[in-house]
Amino acid sequence: MCLETIYQLSQHPKNHTRMVKDNILPALFDVVHSSLKSNKHKTLAMKTISELCKHEGNHKKIMDFDQQSGIKRIIKLCEYYHDAVRIYAAKSVEFLAVNPFLVQKLTEEGVLDPLKDMIKSDKQNVVAAAVHALCALARDSQNQVLIARKNLIPHLLKKANCGVDEIEQGITLTLALLAQSNINRPKIMFHGGFKPLIYNAQYGKTDEVRKRSQSVLTSLFKLPGAKRDELVRRAANKFKEGLKMRRSKS
Repeated sequence: MCLETIYQLSQHPKNHTRMVKDNILPALFDVVHSSLKSNKHKTLAMKTISELCKHEGNHKKIMDFDQQSGIKRIIKLCEYYHDAVRIYAAKSVEFLAVNPFLVQKLTEEGVLDPLKDMIKSDKQNVVAAAVHALCALARDSQNQVLIARKNLIPHLLKKANCGVDEIEQGITLTLALLAQSNINRPKIMFHGGFKPLIYNAQYGKTDEVRKRSQSVLTSLFKLPGAKRDELVRRAANKFKEGLKMRRSKS
């Protein structure tokens, strides 16, 4: 009951900084790490930590927690055996990654490995949480290169047509961000990353997804390798024809 009440309080943005100032973090981390607490209690504690991570004013205190182990603790919880705990740990990463001072710190501390394992999961909610976290991290140019170097692109593409809109759109946006790096573009083409982008350029559920897909495809299809590959060349021509048709109708 106590944890449920604390979680309910954390859902109000005005309480975020106050709760951290009142030193709630040690108690929450103690619950998550305790061998005596149930997974239900651990999930409530992790959900609360995730809510508190939404406020940038808390980020430094989270990072400095227990001799600067806060970030490492959250990353480690992305490996936790209970799905609900690692889902909210990944959400915490997503919220922390909006901070320009932490977005690289997260990858430096090794967050990409547990996120990669989560993306491989057969459970849609686990994959979705990892994709959102990865998309947030990919907004940083240095991270874009690191994500590709960790061989995450083929794992993302395996889920690109999973039938879940939230995952498919998240992957499309992540690929669009990764393609901002010249180093990554050939890798995306090599693994067939143009295929989900073509689909979302035409049928994406949001304007952002469609526009980003179109923009990335225009860059990808200009690559030397794209011009030599017959399959890619046909796809590029089909994409250009479809783009012309849509523009003529608008």
